[in-house]
Amino acid sequence: MKTKTIGVNGSKQRVFSALKTFAQTLSATISTAAVLSDVDWRTALSAATLAGLISLSMSFATGLPEVKQ
Repeated sequence: MKTKTIGVNGSKQRVFSALKTFAQTLSATISTAAVLSDVDWRTALSAATLAGLISLSMSFATGLPEVKQ
């Protein structure tokens, strides 16, 4: 059985991708409110965190196309 090693570059790419997903989800959730004071921050942050964690776990499960394995 061959084991895949994840280099530093691959790990950085995975974390960067997860942070990007977090930021995109947070900005999309915030933009649904009419004014900034109407933002439900608990919901926005939990949705963004969940999206980031899913992105990170999916990148480990399926790999990233831009990172050579």
